[in-house]
Amino acid sequence: MICKYMGSGIIMDETGMIIRKFGMIIAESGMIISQSGIIIADSGMIISKSGMIMSETGMISSKYQKTAS
Repeated sequence: MICKYMGSGIIMDETGMIIRKFGMIIAESGMIISQSGIIIADSGMIISKSGMIMSETGMISSKYQKTAS
């Protein structure tokens, strides 16, 4: 694996993955993972620490309520 150090905690390899000090990862799939627990993938899904899930279908589910529109 070939890694390129770009300063301030940024590392890029041949897959295009970027890892920064605060834990953000951006891969070819478009996935973003940060310390706040937010994940954004090609499907448009967002998952946070509060348990909220938002997708292209508009479904929102959390620890407190479940809503599908």
